[in-house]
Amino acid sequence: MNLIKTVNELVRERMDECADVGADKFINSVRPIYGSDERENPYHIGSCVLIQVNDQKIIVTAAHVADNLNISKLYIGAKSKLVELGNEFKSTVKPYGKRGDDHYDISFLKISDSLQRDLDELSFVNEHEMCLRLDYTKGRQFLALGYPRSKNKKYFAQDRLIKSHLYKYSSVVKNDNKLCKRLGVSGDQHLFLDFNSKKSRDYNGNIVNSLNPQGISGGAMLDMGRLANPNQYKTDAQCIGRLAGIFIEHKSEFKVMVAVRINCIIDMINKYM
Repeated sequence: MNLIKTVNELVRERMDECADVGADKFINSVRPIYGSDERENPYHIGSCVLIQVNDQKIIVTAAHVADNLNISKLYIGAKSKLVELGNEFKSTVKPYGKRGDDHYDISFLKISDSLQRDLDELSFVNEHEMCLRLDYTKGRQFLALGYPRSKNKKYFAQDRLIKSHLYKYSSVVKNDNKLCKRLGVSGDQHLFLDFNSKKSRDYNGNIVNSLNPQGISGGAMLDMGRLANPNQYKTDAQCIGRLAGIFIEHKSEFKVMVAVRINCIIDMINKYM
């Protein structure tokens, strides 16, 4: 038994531990979104996050996920059932009618009383659980939570059951001026999660093939704290995750997943609700 661990081993163990804590804490708030075909069989589209702002409960997702309302009803995957969502989503504007050019790509739905009753087994992220101010991101662990399409295809038609699989990926954010220029944004309202689309580590630290992140759009980006803080490695140290952003796209060329910061989204909600 090896009693001496390297710094990299300690950091990886801590990241894995915090990833498990973050997933357990937020799994009832980060949920899959489905459409339905002509036979009303569901198919996976993306992810969403349930939040509460000023006592109002809201579902937030990527606008390109909500755009599927043009061809299908949308459903949220609760723990034991699918719940149909309304069509009253408010979305960011498509530049020149092209969603692909919308680099804010956010949509949100105010939850009615009847819909809230159908979602009583889920939970909502309140503002105390959000990272509304994040001035310094260097050396902090961030956690991606969402539902990739490759892991959420199974539908048991006989029992009308869907088994959803939450995906988690820990990494750090990076500044990328070239990407900001490409997107036409300042970077102040976005976070770029470093993402290796070919290789990543599994729970045991083994190098494995990364999942295709398609379907994670609308999912959560959590701030899990500073990796460089020695207090993080005490035996009684707790992992405290806070919602930092909502994922909207994967930029494979730049090896990042792009998220819109939650404070920017809250500003949108306060403006248009």
